Amino acid sequence: MMIRTFIALEIPRDPLSKILEIRDQNFDIKLGVKWETIEKLHITLKFLGDTNSDLINLINDELNNIILKQKKFELTFDRFGMFKKNNIPKILWVNFSKNQYLNAFAREIDQMCSKFGFESELIEFKPHLTLLRIKNEKLVPEVNKLCNVKIPNINFVSDKVIFFESKLLKTGSVYNSIKSFIIS
Repeated sequence: MMIRTFIALEIPRDPLSKILEIRDQNFDIKLGVKWETIEKLHITLKFLGDTNSDLINLINDELNNIILKQKKFELTFDRFGMFKKNNIPKILWVNFSKNQYLNAFAREIDQMCSKFGFESELIEFKPHLTLLRIKNEKLVPEVNKLCNVKIPNINFVSDKVIFFESKLLKTGSVYNSIKSFIIS
């Protein structure tokens, strides 16, 4: 059986609340957008996609081995921005200041996943939180305005990695934790 999976770094609630407060203060909420919920905000370290359920325990074991060697590291929110397709904004995100430890951690997870037949990432890892999937072009001026907002220093340490199953429903995606790991 195949299930859709990804590996993510959880962000503590307090820094997330601060980012959402900045977002709400600088975005015209009356536009009726459907924001990603705070429970779904995370840094995707590796999107695996369709995963044979027979591999789940093997991936868990390898992920555990990586995390046992991993030390905690501090992250800092950097700025709001957009991913575009054909020059049209599609995703509003907030990213993080460059962090060599996070990048090395994501690279190690990517290499581990490639041992199980998953494709290695060809593009540079860009850690971010997806805040909004832009489905209405009328939102673009508000999104542009938010992208010009300066984020104050919001630093935090994240110590939880989650291996998720992602189910796509008509109402949106639903994430279920397969296994959680603590970085000590």
